[in-house]
Amino acid sequence: MAIFCAIDPGISGAIAAIGPNGASVADIPTLEIAGSGRTKRIIHGYALAVLLRKMIPAEESAIVVLEDVHAMPSNKSGSGANTSLMHSKGVIEGVLSVLRMDVKLVNAQRWKRMYGLDADKAKALTLARSLYPAIAASHLSRQKDNGRADALLMAHYGKAKFA
Repeated sequence: MAIFCAIDPGISGAIAAIGPNGASVADIPTLEIAGSGRTKRIIHGYALAVLLRKMIPAEESAIVVLEDVHAMPSNKSGSGANTSLMHSKGVIEGVLSVLRMDVKLVNAQRWKRMYGLDADKAKALTLARSLYPAIAASHLSRQKDNGRADALLMAHYGKAKFA
């Protein structure tokens, strides 16, 4: 059986994997770097590669669903958030390329449509808890675990669409 992995990109994103041993989820590893007058967080590429190899051993076949994000000109968060998101996506794509992973880019509307979801993060969290009760208490108990929920739902989508 292949492992189906998904990545919700971004600094507060997550990675999920569904395989023969069940489901697992983890936050995207980040590191802090000194910026101009402040500290900023970026994705830690090496730690991401190590985490992916733990979730998907080299000898296993896997499909990775990566949410296909784009810069939004009307983003209320401003250009800094767009820059951070695009940088994160680039780091993730680079790591996946080096690890020679089979990547499927899927936009959020596409995978959410399968579940009848919209932008309401609480609905995604509730659905992920019901689909994966074995890890709900330990990994999906907080409202801020919505990145983990999204990653699990994308991995579930990948299993349904690409198996």
